[in-house]
Amino acid sequence: MSEGAFFRALTSRGTLQNRSVATERGNYVTGDAINDWVRGRAHRAGAKNWQQITAHGLRRGGAQAIAAVGGDPTKQGRWKPGSAVVKREYLDRAQSRAENPWLRVQAKRREERA
Repeated sequence: MSEGAFFRALTSRGTLQNRSVATERGNYVTGDAINDWVRGRAHRAGAKNWQQITAHGLRRGGAQAIAAVGGDPTKQGRWKPGSAVVKREYLDRAQSRAENPWLRVQAKRREERA
């Protein structure tokens, strides 16, 4: 099957299972397991502070990198355009207000409108 979630629930026989019915331990991939995979890859790649890397951090880091160069992360990460959640949870918490890349994006937009 080529559609659907990347990490799929499997039965004990290795066939695809609907995530909503995959309730027994071992029938589905947990968030902790995914983080273990990501950390393992980061460790093997020699990443500094690999123990602190998370799967969600990859998504958050991407949003921060996009904003840092003046882009709109909501256009890249399947978020609602202009999402306050992206600003609040991904950008504001990442850095102090003085260093927040979202503020640079907003300032650039204000300059372009003037």
